Amino acid sequence: MLSPDKLLRDCKSASYALDEKNDCTVRAIAITTGEGYDMAHYAMEEHGRRKGKGAQLYAMKDACEALGYEMLKLHRDKWEDVAKTATTATKLQWPGRYIISFRGHVAAMVDGDIYDWVKGRRHRILDIYHIVKK
Repeated sequence: MLSPDKLLRDCKSASYALDEKNDCTVRAIAITTGEGYDMAHYAMEEHGRRKGKGAQLYAMKDACEALGYEMLKLHRDKWEDVAKTATTATKLQWPGRYIISFRGHVAAMVDGDIYDWVKGRRHRILDIYHIVKK
């Protein structure tokens, strides 16, 4: 499996090559599953995402399942006291892979580090999903 840093770089170049926009869901799935941008893009496309458009939560869950992963929503009690924004999410220092949901955006978090432009910003966390291999 490629490192999250390498996956993030690959996501940026693959997204640019496909002239994609609003593909944060694809990038988050690619990084958290380790499957890469092309596989995540295909899975999201198969589950209703249109080119240049964002995607709904159910499409992300279905795409993860198609890739052999589960998206498990974490109860707010596990994280809300420590992490309210993207800036404070890194305080969690959880091992594993997570997708963090913000209003109108999602980001990948791997082993306590966020791999997205939202890192270090004050975007309020709505939900956190643990990504686990089936």
